[in-house]
Amino acid sequence: MGVSEGQKIVVVQDRAFTLDLLRAVSAQLVLLGHVRALVLKPQLDDVPNLFWQWVLRFSFFNHHAVVVFFVVSGFLVGGAVIRSIQASKFNFSDYAAKRVARLYSVLVPGLILSAIVAAVSFNFGDGAAVIEKNSPWYPAWWSASESSSLGAFACNMAFMQTLHCLQFANNLSLWSLSNEFIYYVAFPCLLIFMRASHRISARLFSAGILLFIIAQMFFSRIPDSGSRNWIYVIGFLAWACGAYAEKWGHFLSAHSVKAIASVLLLIAAAFIYRSSVQFRIEFSVSIIVTVILMSVSGIDDIAKGGGRQARKIIAMAADYSFSLYVIHVPLIFLWLSLDPARLAGIGRSFSDALTYFSLIVIINASAFIFYLLFERHHRLVYRLISSFMSANARNRAKPNSEGGRS
Repeated sequence: MGVSEGQKIVVVQDRAFTLDLLRAVSAQLVLLGHVRALVLKPQLDDVPNLFWQWVLRFSFFNHHAVVVFFVVSGFLVGGAVIRSIQASKFNFSDYAAKRVARLYSVLVPGLILSAIVAAVSFNFGDGAAVIEKNSPWYPAWWSASESSSLGAFACNMAFMQTLHCLQFANNLSLWSLSNEFIYYVAFPCLLIFMRASHRISARLFSAGILLFIIAQMFFSRIPDSGSRNWIYVIGFLAWACGAYAEKWGHFLSAHSVKAIASVLLLIAAAFIYRSSVQFRIEFSVSIIVTVILMSVSGIDDIAKGGGRQARKIIAMAADYSFSLYVIHVPLIFLWLSLDPARLAGIGRSFSDALTYFSLIVIINASAFIFYLLFERHHRLVYRLISSFMSANARNRAKPNSEGGRS
């Protein structure tokens, strides 16, 4: 989405290889991490085989990959919000329609798929054993939590999972969608509240929404969620870094960005190496990705020399990355429930490696089909929502039979 114009970085509507690569790789790292946790199980020092050591080594970055998603989301969504608010062209209704369409085009079919998988896993497989054998993931009280109930479905539809309910039907990856939704709402409200040129009514309304969000974050009803509020805060900082990456890039020449990027990358890398605190690691990842996004055009110029076919593959993997994120845990859960012998973890033979990579390929293929069926139609969902909102607005504006407004 960036090209160089003279010495400045200018964002245009174009396909950015950098963004595609970040999204595609992050989604695969999340998948690898969750397959490792549910299927492989052992830690690095339990595996003498060098091949499996490297497989496991790359599978421990799943949470960092989610942080990358937050920064990229902030860059794409938050950057546009900043531009439109500064130009006094921000339309909250249109913004809300776009965000809801983007999320619901994947979330709704994803929740339905999760419900179907849960029904099959528990009625025809050994889903209870999957939960029991994965206690770090599913606490002892999870089985009695009714996470597959209609109430849990509605709660996840409202993006209140991990605040007032659990992720629906054992689909643990849905936690970050709650974060995304809150950032979508909180960020423009924060900018409107801080901008003195806005009407006092708009600023008070924004302040009210922000207070409501803060209250939800710090008064969670979910057990064992004492640090969950800080996960929202840290994620928001990462999201905001991405939102301002483009703005910072505008004030710097392309050469300056590259110089600053090199220094900050070294500092952040040293910060990660020396740190044992999760917050510092996540914030360092945010800095690294933000710097990458600041110099997105320069990286894309270098990448143009690469193979066209490779760029197409990366672009395709980026397109279905959201679908992959939403449905991969139910598919792993289903596979384990139908093959209870795998619950102890697969071995380290060639056939086990084949099983491992076959599972990765099958889940990716399933996610791509899911994308073709649902996610790629999010613009159609947006048009339907916009038409519905416009029709309601026109109906409210029609004069009634007594000459007033209805």
